[in-house]
Amino acid sequence: MELLPPAEPMPSPEQRPESGTKVKAFLTGMIVAASALVGGLAVVLWNRKTLSGLRQQADSRKGPSIERDDEEQ
Repeated sequence: MELLPPAEPMPSPEQRPESGTKVKAFLTGMIVAASALVGGLAVVLWNRKTLSGLRQQADSRKGPSIERDDEEQ
């Protein structure tokens, strides 16, 4: 029967090396920031399109503008 070498104790969570958790957190933050930026741009473009359509509708509904000349009085 062959004897195995003594087992090494497992390191506690405080002693374990951080296996890229900082890198993962940074990448996650970058993905969140990029997503927020793209979403913000989409909202701006959507609102711009919607507002220009509303302005065109408002302009087409207006009747002829009546201006008052103060000099005629």
